[in-house]
Amino acid sequence: MEAFAGVVVAIVVFFFGRLIARGQNPPTITLNADSGNTNCSGLCVELRNRRSDRCVAETAARNAQARVDNLSTQLKSAAMAAAIALAAAYTALSIPIIGLVLAPALLAAATVLEVVVIGLLGALSEAESDRQDKANAVSFARQLEIETLTKLGAECSDSLENCLKTVPPCS
Repeated sequence: MEAFAGVVVAIVVFFFGRLIARGQNPPTITLNADSGNTNCSGLCVELRNRRSDRCVAETAARNAQARVDNLSTQLKSAAMAAAIALAAAYTALSIPIIGLVLAPALLAAATVLEVVVIGLLGALSEAESDRQDKANAVSFARQLEIETLTKLGAECSDSLENCLKTVPPCS
């Protein structure tokens, strides 16, 4: 029965970690497929908007990757601390008298750290899912930008160069 309770607690902590991380994720950019512009000035404006969308999506993807990296580092640190606390608890058992006092405290610390590790695993899982969503948004934004540029080149080849001069690069 205790093992079942431990498993239930681990699952709850994992999903609680995901829930907390989900609340910290910024929204993924929403992109519309086609504006229906057919005139050259409208296509040029659309290209600027597509570039802006791509830049925003790339920044969001970089930030999501940084969150994943940060959580991975925290997870490694917490797992290492839990392992050290567990090893110290077992080592303390070999110390006469004092070891019997220290070992339960160290074992309790290791248990708390394992709960932290499980919560961080949940948060990392959610952050990785968010990172993938942001990466997909970047791919879609690039695709839309290329489609608009292709359309502009096919329908407005004479004004393409002037339009490209007004489209700023991502900063």
